[in-house]
Amino acid sequence: MKKNRRCLIIGLMAFFLLAVVAPASFAAAVNTGKTGAPADKYFETTAYLQDIAFEKLPGKERVILGFSEASGAIIENRNAHSVIAIMANTYIPEDFRQPLGVGKLDNVHNISASQQDKDGQPWGYVTMEMKERVPYMVRKDGVRILIDFNVPGFAGKANRPRDTGLEKRQGYAARNAGEALPSGRNQGAPDPFETNLNKLISIDFQEANIKSVLRLLAEEGGVSIASGDDVKGNVTLTLKKVTWQEAFETVLAVQGLGKVKEGDVFIVKTIDRMRKEEKTKSDEAADRVKRQVLQEIAEQEKRVKDGRLPQISIEAKIVEVTRSGSRDLGILWGTSWKNRWGGKDVGFIFGNSPVMQGQTTSTDITTPSSGSVGLAVNFPSATTTPNPALGVIVSSANAVLAAKLEALESVGDGRIVSAPKVTTLDNEKAKIGQGEEIPYVSRDEDGVQKVEMKDAKLELEVTPKITSEGKISMKVLATNKAADWNKVNKNDENPPLVASNVESKVVVSDGDTLVLGGIMKKYETTTTTGIPFLSKIPVMGWLFKSQSDLTEERELLIFITPRIVKET
Repeated sequence: MKKNRRCLIIGLMAFFLLAVVAPASFAAAVNTGKTGAPADKYFETTAYLQDIAFEKLPGKERVILGFSEASGAIIENRNAHSVIAIMANTYIPEDFRQPLGVGKLDNVHNISASQQDKDGQPWGYVTMEMKERVPYMVRKDGVRILIDFNVPGFAGKANRPRDTGLEKRQGYAARNAGEALPSGRNQGAPDPFETNLNKLISIDFQEANIKSVLRLLAEEGGVSIASGDDVKGNVTLTLKKVTWQEAFETVLAVQGLGKVKEGDVFIVKTIDRMRKEEKTKSDEAADRVKRQVLQEIAEQEKRVKDGRLPQISIEAKIVEVTRSGSRDLGILWGTSWKNRWGGKDVGFIFGNSPVMQGQTTSTDITTPSSGSVGLAVNFPSATTTPNPALGVIVSSANAVLAAKLEALESVGDGRIVSAPKVTTLDNEKAKIGQGEEIPYVSRDEDGVQKVEMKDAKLELEVTPKITSEGKISMKVLATNKAADWNKVNKNDENPPLVASNVESKVVVSDGDTLVLGGIMKKYETTTTTGIPFLSKIPVMGWLFKSQSDLTEERELLIFITPRIVKET
């Protein structure tokens, strides 16, 4: 009996020592902040989150999501107190994957961003948490998405100085430009929550239950941590003078766990569970996008049946000019364009010809009498093989252009090969072709000759779409296939087909003209003159005749003028 009593006393003393020593293993140190952050993983994609900004306006609070380029998003309620923005094919840099906007607004108190991959495609998520559930409105402004939350209860606070609260983290755009952006999120007093997450601690666990470790971390950091039944196992690790957040992340990494922040609560989950949940969310988002696309297609088909779908008339001119005629046309082009941008008169044209010359001008449209007139650009190249290039002529210069084309035809420096017109529905492809079919001789396996026809022509594909501003966006593909009769195959006498193409996507105003150039054609002519009979004597005939070889290069210019068909 005495022996059992002695064992009981020793066991109680050992339990008491463990209960005192385990919590004491957390030694808090001076808060010096995080010493470094992992670099963003490079992810080449269509768009990425560039900045997050906050604005307080009368009766509402605004969250602005800025992207590197225009990006679509689905905004929906996640729960009673949060709204989530879902962006397909969008990358979220590491600097945004942490709590943002704390203290910036009154009702929207926390912003968090995350990144998931689905079938090799990045999906971005931005969650906005609210203290009270309020109506909101979403608006797209270029590369920005604006979410306005109606907060009439906070309207009295809107008279305070406006706080833009720009959360411009060290994103890719700033890093590529070498800019140093502020890393802090608050310009005023430090956030107590952030202070707890960044204070230094030391921990030492030996086969400690993960539930107990999470409970002690929650007490040390002054935060709330929740976990499910699938979070289990023991932890063994030693960390000295690391931030609370680093310690938390290390414990999760060792156990193969992840976390989700809901309000002020960290929810710890297994990686498999998080992947399944994110896959479910991604599938639901993809299904919603697919339903929206199908709905838009159905609405478009209905508008087509009802005759209410906008139509676009495309007028094309395919012009063949000599090099001198091309140069003259380019000079007129340069002096014939004027527009206004930002309240100022400007001239504008562009191309990739390597010897482009000229200067910008804001003068009115004038007919040049000499080469001294200021030019927007001397469009044609001075080399023998110009590169494909393109430019824009505003509608006010089209009459001058037409007059110049007629003048070129009258002097033999150019001719209009074709002037087709076609009308197509909005966002539907229109195709125009000009050329001929060439017979090609080939032999089958038995050596029998057969003839097949191949296209040697200029093809133009245009897909116009009316923008919300009333302009016309065009996808243009011009392909030229021509037979080179100077390189005819001696065996079958088939000429090779030489192909060149120009592809571009531009936005022009209604009635403006897009110009494609740089497609060349070469003509070779041999002329023999001499005295009849005597010039035909072998060898001696060269004394009574002469022969001249003429090589002429002509350039194909394609003028495309789209116009919106007005409803009657």
